[in-house]
Amino acid sequence: MAYDPTAPDAYELSKVYTTIWISAAASIPTFINAFVGWDNIVMAILFGASVGGLIVAFFANRADEYFQTMLNTGMRWVMLVLALGLFAAFLLNIFDVSYSVGFTFASSEEARSEGSPFRYFHDANVLGTGLMVVFYAGYAFAWAKDRWGN
Repeated sequence: MAYDPTAPDAYELSKVYTTIWISAAASIPTFINAFVGWDNIVMAILFGASVGGLIVAFFANRADEYFQTMLNTGMRWVMLVLALGLFAAFLLNIFDVSYSVGFTFASSEEARSEGSPFRYFHDANVLGTGLMVVFYAGYAFAWAKDRWGN
Protein backbone atom coordinates (compact mmCIF):
# COMPACT_ATOMS: atom_id res chain seq x y z
CA MET A 1 0.00 0.00 0.00
CA ALA A 2 1.37 3.38 -0.98
CA TYR A 3 2.14 6.03 1.60
CA ASP A 4 -0.43 8.82 1.69
CA PRO A 5 0.92 11.95 3.41
CA THR A 6 -2.54 13.54 3.58
CA ALA A 7 -4.19 10.62 5.36
CA PRO A 8 -5.35 11.51 8.86
CA ASP A 9 -3.70 9.75 11.76
CA ALA A 10 -5.53 8.12 14.66
CA TYR A 11 -5.36 11.28 16.78
CA GLU A 12 -6.98 13.43 14.09
CA LEU A 13 -9.74 10.87 13.57
CA SER A 14 -10.31 10.69 17.31
CA LYS A 15 -10.82 14.47 17.45
CA VAL A 16 -13.37 14.31 14.63
CA TYR A 17 -15.35 11.50 16.26
CA THR A 18 -15.28 13.22 19.66
CA THR A 19 -16.46 16.51 18.19
CA ILE A 20 -19.43 14.84 16.51
CA TRP A 21 -20.52 13.09 19.73
CA ILE A 22 -20.19 16.27 21.80
CA SER A 23 -22.19 18.14 19.19
CA ALA A 24 -24.84 15.42 19.17
CA ALA A 25 -25.25 15.77 22.94
CA ALA A 26 -25.43 19.57 22.64
CA SER A 27 -28.08 19.43 19.92
CA ILE A 28 -30.73 17.96 22.22
CA PRO A 29 -30.93 20.89 24.69
CA THR A 30 -30.58 23.24 21.72
CA PHE A 31 -33.70 21.74 20.16
CA ILE A 32 -35.57 21.90 23.47
CA ASN A 33 -34.54 25.54 23.76
CA ALA A 34 -36.37 26.28 20.49
CA PHE A 35 -39.60 25.66 22.43
CA VAL A 36 -38.61 26.92 25.88
CA GLY A 37 -36.69 30.03 24.89
CA TRP A 38 -33.99 30.22 27.54
CA ASP A 39 -31.74 33.15 26.80
CA ASN A 40 -28.43 32.61 28.57
CA ILE A 41 -24.77 31.94 27.85
CA VAL A 42 -25.06 28.19 28.45
CA MET A 43 -27.61 27.81 25.67
CA ALA A 44 -25.49 29.94 23.37
CA ILE A 45 -22.47 27.70 24.00
CA LEU A 46 -24.56 24.56 23.45
CA PHE A 47 -25.92 26.00 20.21
CA GLY A 48 -22.38 26.76 19.05
CA ALA A 49 -21.25 23.26 19.98
CA SER A 50 -24.09 21.63 18.06
CA VAL A 51 -23.40 23.75 14.98
CA GLY A 52 -19.68 23.01 15.33
CA GLY A 53 -20.32 19.33 14.66
CA LEU A 54 -22.05 20.19 11.41
CA ILE A 55 -19.08 22.32 10.37
CA VAL A 56 -16.69 19.49 11.23
CA ALA A 57 -18.87 17.09 9.23
CA PHE A 58 -18.70 19.42 6.24
CA PHE A 59 -14.92 19.80 6.33
CA ALA A 60 -14.13 16.17 7.23
CA ASN A 61 -13.29 15.11 3.69
CA ARG A 62 -10.01 13.57 4.85
CA ALA A 63 -11.72 11.26 7.33
CA ASP A 64 -12.02 7.54 6.72
CA GLU A 65 -14.82 5.84 4.80
CA TYR A 66 -16.45 4.60 7.99
CA PHE A 67 -16.95 8.16 9.20
CA GLN A 68 -18.14 9.28 5.78
CA THR A 69 -20.72 6.47 5.76
CA MET A 70 -22.12 7.58 9.11
CA LEU A 71 -22.27 11.19 7.89
CA ASN A 72 -24.10 10.08 4.76
CA THR A 73 -26.67 8.21 6.86
CA GLY A 74 -27.26 11.34 8.94
CA MET A 75 -27.66 13.44 5.81
CA ARG A 76 -30.12 10.97 4.28
CA TRP A 77 -32.20 11.16 7.45
CA VAL A 78 -32.16 14.97 7.25
CA MET A 79 -33.31 14.90 3.63
CA LEU A 80 -36.14 12.49 4.48
CA VAL A 81 -37.43 14.58 7.38
CA LEU A 82 -37.07 17.80 5.40
CA ALA A 83 -38.96 16.29 2.46
CA LEU A 84 -41.75 15.05 4.73
CA GLY A 85 -42.00 18.45 6.40
CA LEU A 86 -42.12 20.27 3.09
CA PHE A 87 -44.73 17.82 1.83
CA ALA A 88 -46.82 18.52 4.93
CA ALA A 89 -46.47 22.25 4.23
CA PHE A 90 -47.53 21.60 0.65
CA LEU A 91 -50.63 19.77 1.87
CA LEU A 92 -51.44 22.60 4.25
CA ASN A 93 -51.12 25.07 1.41
CA ILE A 94 -53.39 22.97 -0.80
CA PHE A 95 -55.95 22.68 1.98
CA ASP A 96 -55.55 26.37 2.68
CA VAL A 97 -57.08 27.04 -0.72
CA SER A 98 -59.70 24.31 -0.57
CA TYR A 99 -60.81 23.72 3.01
CA SER A 100 -61.36 25.90 6.03
CA VAL A 101 -59.54 23.41 8.28
CA GLY A 102 -56.38 23.78 6.19
CA PHE A 103 -56.74 27.54 6.33
CA THR A 104 -56.99 27.37 10.11
CA PHE A 105 -53.86 25.23 10.39
CA ALA A 106 -51.82 26.99 7.74
CA SER A 107 -52.37 30.68 8.03
CA SER A 108 -54.94 31.83 10.54
CA GLU A 109 -54.23 33.89 13.63
CA GLU A 110 -55.34 30.96 15.76
CA ALA A 111 -52.59 28.77 14.28
CA ARG A 112 -50.00 31.40 15.20
CA SER A 113 -51.39 32.08 18.68
CA GLU A 114 -49.55 31.13 21.86
CA GLY A 115 -51.83 28.17 22.62
CA SER A 116 -51.58 26.45 19.25
CA PRO A 117 -48.95 23.78 18.55
CA PHE A 118 -49.01 24.83 14.88
CA ARG A 119 -47.15 28.06 15.64
CA TYR A 120 -43.92 26.03 15.61
CA PHE A 121 -44.59 24.59 12.16
CA HIS A 122 -43.46 27.75 10.39
CA ASP A 123 -40.59 28.52 12.78
CA ALA A 124 -37.15 28.34 11.14
CA ASN A 125 -35.39 27.89 14.48
CA VAL A 126 -37.44 24.77 15.23
CA LEU A 127 -36.77 23.47 11.73
CA GLY A 128 -33.01 24.07 11.89
CA THR A 129 -32.44 22.68 15.36
CA GLY A 130 -34.79 19.77 14.65
CA LEU A 131 -32.83 18.88 11.53
CA MET A 132 -29.62 19.02 13.58
CA VAL A 133 -31.07 16.47 15.99
CA VAL A 134 -32.19 14.31 13.07
CA PHE A 135 -28.69 14.44 11.54
CA TYR A 136 -27.07 13.34 14.80
CA ALA A 137 -29.75 10.67 15.29
CA GLY A 138 -28.99 9.27 11.84
CA TYR A 139 -25.27 9.32 12.61
CA ALA A 140 -25.89 7.53 15.92
CA PHE A 141 -28.14 5.00 14.19
CA ALA A 142 -25.40 4.17 11.67
CA TRP A 143 -22.88 3.86 14.50
CA ALA A 144 -25.20 1.60 16.55
CA LYS A 145 -26.06 -0.51 13.53
CA ASP A 146 -22.37 -1.09 12.88
CA ARG A 147 -21.62 -1.69 16.54
CA TRP A 148 -24.40 -4.15 17.33
CA GLY A 149 -25.19 -5.60 13.92
CA ASN A 150 -28.20 -5.55 11.66
